[in-house]
Amino acid sequence: MRPVAGASLYAFQTDHEGYYGVKPESDNRNPRLKVFLRSDERGAWAFDTVKPGSYPGTKAPAHIHFQVTAPGHAPRIFEIVFEGDPFVTPEMRRQPGFSVRPIEGGRVTERIVLGPAGATTTERYLGTHGNRIRQASRSFARRRASDSRQRLIDPQLMPP
Repeated sequence: MRPVAGASLYAFQTDHEGYYGVKPESDNRNPRLKVFLRSDERGAWAFDTVKPGSYPGTKAPAHIHFQVTAPGHAPRIFEIVFEGDPFVTPEMRRQPGFSVRPIEGGRVTERIVLGPAGATTTERYLGTHGNRIRQASRSFARRRASDSRQRLIDPQLMPP
């Protein structure tokens, strides 16, 4: 497997209270906390963020949405949910659209594997479900340091 330089990554999430917009708005089509990135020559990327909150009044786990694309590869769309979140279900652990990751030392990392162009949804995720991720975070929302901070850092975008 080779790292994919120049892959596009779009990530978005709620704030620490579970809102995509300025409270009480919560429209995930226009999130306030979002980032657009390209992987470097090593296929690495990083950004800082706050730990997202669960949607208010629901049992949806806190999560970060990811959409990753690169020429010659099938797109990868998934959510990182956090180990220890009481709303993470056994079904989520089995689904390729979720990556359940621990927060270790305030860090969360994800190794993203991109399938070949034209792959079906199932083929896109072969070999990716269950990959280990060290997760990290800080605040790209320019918030002060707090216990809810995380940092997403150095995931690899890898073709199969």
